[in-house]
Amino acid sequence: MAATYTAARLSPAVDDTWGKYKVRGRTITFAGTYTTGGDAVTPQLFGLTQVIALVPLGPATDGTLGYDSTYIQSSKKIKLWETGSAAAGSAQKGSGESLTGITLDVLAIGY
Repeated sequence: MAATYTAARLSPAVDDTWGKYKVRGRTITFAGTYTTGGDAVTPQLFGLTQVIALVPLGPATDGTLGYDSTYIQSSKKIKLWETGSAAAGSAQKGSGESLTGITLDVLAIGY
């Protein structure tokens, strides 16, 4: 099963307008399994019609481990990276690995 997401408002709430852009602070909760290349998120998850930037507010975490994240604007996907070593660097989370219990705080910027 591919990844699915739910989003809850950050506490304290971060919903604002910056000029012509809407800004939404959310905690994304992942479920399902990871797909190599990342999993797509929709603007509706944040109450937007278009996301132009998704800014992580720290690492994704399952309460024990931290995962770096990257939002790929062209594909609208979030990639997760597992901690590597000095010699090997970070590797993308493995395809089919469980995402259950991983959360990520973000600022979604869009329309």
